[in-house]
Amino acid sequence: MVEPHITIVPSADLFFYDLFTAGKDHQEIDISDQVTYYITNLLATRLVNMEKMGEGFGETLVDLLSNSLADYGRKKEFTKDLGETSLVLSGMFYDHLLYRKISTEYYIDMGRLAYSSLSAMSSPPNSITYDELAKKFSGVVSILNEIADKTFFHTDKDLMRTYEQWL
Repeated sequence: MVEPHITIVPSADLFFYDLFTAGKDHQEIDISDQVTYYITNLLATRLVNMEKMGEGFGETLVDLLSNSLADYGRKKEFTKDLGETSLVLSGMFYDHLLYRKISTEYYIDMGRLAYSSLSAMSSPPNSITYDELAKKFSGVVSILNEIADKTFFHTDKDLMRTYEQWL
């Protein structure tokens, strides 16, 4: 088993910015600075402060979608939570999703739909950022998968699951 090493960085924002930028360069995916900063902030706030994960871990995506449809006054807030939850779960915790009966593609489709809707509900510059996220959602998820692989400590059991996944 590989021993984990600790890297000290000045802030979570800078840590995730460096990882996301390296990931998009490595995968040759064209992502704007606005989306890069949005993702960096999202990861820094939601992963560093797990209590800010919202209802995403306690409710299904359908529950989040239902909330956005039922409460018109908070529709934008619930739709954003749906998009962010879909993005974080399918990107950073994709290995956890392998053991659920719902595919990762479901999370990707729900996230894409949420950001597309959020773009229509917003005005520039936010609408432009959300539109790009909707269009490049799968690419962003792929970058986050790479970040998760580099940053999360993996046990022998995790390595065996990865091996079995690729058989």
